[in-house]
Amino acid sequence: MGKVINLNRFRKNKAKAQKQRQAETNRRLHGRTKEERRREDAEKQRLERAVELAHLDAIPEQEKAGSDNKILDNSPATLDALESLADSASSLSELSESLRQQQNDSAQEEGE
Repeated sequence: MGKVINLNRFRKNKAKAQKQRQAETNRRLHGRTKEERRREDAEKQRLERAVELAHLDAIPEQEKAGSDNKILDNSPATLDALESLADSASSLSELSESLRQQQNDSAQEEGE
């Protein structure tokens, strides 16, 4: 004979688990101090600018002619710095993508 299940308790436990998953997602997205958010936004803008400037087509002709332009310097240190900036940007995008996926999974489970 099968086990007797209280459906009200089952629904409540399921809703509670869903709320806990949503709370965890919200803590990851919004659980930062104002200073952390400001610092991250500044870093993100700096990375985007560095990536834009790394494309030679995006640099105006007058800047290309300048001899002290650090972007055109193909030294290993400059290239390593650009690679680390790109890695940081990709890790931020991967984190946001995983959080979106968790939200989508949560929404799908809620719909079931």
